[in-house]
Amino acid sequence: MMPNGSILRGVMRLWFYDLGSVSFLGTGLLGFALAVLISFGGDFETIGILLAMCVVSTSAAIAWQFIRLNATEWANIVPQYQRLVLKQALLICAVVVFMCAMVAILTQAFTYVLVAAALGSGFVYVCLRRPKAFFASFFLYLCIPFMDMVILAFPVSTWLLACLSIGTFLILIARHYQQASWQEQARPVYLNGMEMGWFWLPNLRSGNVVNRVERFLHPVNFFIGPMLSMMIIGLPLVAILLAAVGATFALDIPILFLMAQFSMLICALVHWSRVQRWRATELLWMMPGYSGRQGMVGAFFTAQLRLLSVLMGSVVLIIAVLAVMGSPAGTMIYSHIILSTFWGCSFVLGLGCVSRDAKQITLTMLVVIVQSAWVSWVLLLLRDESHSNGWVIAVNLCLSGIAIGALLWGKTQLWRKDILQP
Repeated sequence: MMPNGSILRGVMRLWFYDLGSVSFLGTGLLGFALAVLISFGGDFETIGILLAMCVVSTSAAIAWQFIRLNATEWANIVPQYQRLVLKQALLICAVVVFMCAMVAILTQAFTYVLVAAALGSGFVYVCLRRPKAFFASFFLYLCIPFMDMVILAFPVSTWLLACLSIGTFLILIARHYQQASWQEQARPVYLNGMEMGWFWLPNLRSGNVVNRVERFLHPVNFFIGPMLSMMIIGLPLVAILLAAVGATFALDIPILFLMAQFSMLICALVHWSRVQRWRATELLWMMPGYSGRQGMVGAFFTAQLRLLSVLMGSVVLIIAVLAVMGSPAGTMIYSHIILSTFWGCSFVLGLGCVSRDAKQITLTMLVVIVQSAWVSWVLLLLRDESHSNGWVIAVNLCLSGIAIGALLWGKTQLWRKDILQP
């Protein structure tokens, strides 16, 4: 890809065909779309968090492209290639920050965009210095709910520190690329990210709890490994921690909304790893306990149902914790969250069984976008108690029925032709 003077040369192929960057950019687009949608309803409390998610996701996409660049040996051979990638990264960052700033100015959430930009630029620089730091992108998203507390505590100094941090990190990034070279540490990060879906969680060792969860979920966790058990255990723990922080500091953290999104992402990662590691299917088939291909398909489907039950149990547990802490949400909102999470996860699992490559798995993210928009829109409507809202439960029940059908259909498509194919 030789640049011909245009900064946009190859931008679609480089940024929107690469599954790593497009996954993060899609998450950022989701946050921006939800922020715009909520702004029409007048709910300005969560707009800052959504805009921050957009900026942070864009920063993660840029960091991923830089890691990919450093992991590619031929990048230094192609004239002006690194400079072109850097210019495109700056252009994408500028466009995203500008769009978020326009919405933020209208909704008094501009400080969130500044803090997120400072956090994202710092993350990019750290990833350039130490590529393995990219696996900490999970914690990058966990910092978003705490921005409100920092901004309220230091309203003036936050502006100054954010602006200084952005300028400093941009200068450091530019200096780094003046002497950029191939990095051996970046290659395993790139390869592992493609297989594991760019997630990292702390190693919980081989404790009894993790072992029991792994046995309970087998064989749905065969391709993704212990990471599935750690995510399932870590998700409710983080949610309870956020609930405690929100109750202590009177913060409005959309915990149930985040629980629903991460539950669907976990379901998507199950099939992402299955497609990426499809060569291991033969090893799974050779394990004792399966009566041929149909037996393996049946066991995998049953394990999917167990995974779905665990995720739904986690959501119900967090709802119970929030109710004990005195959450003002009513039964209608809780029922809406439970049902929408159920049909969202069921759709992702069903469509994941049908998927044969990583691009098709990425398309299942449309379910996440639709479910997020539906949940946000209904939550705005449920604030108006002057009208009957029983139709919300009816629609969710209909969608749940369709999702169950998609889940059953996915079972018939899983390894339909050959176990040696995804």
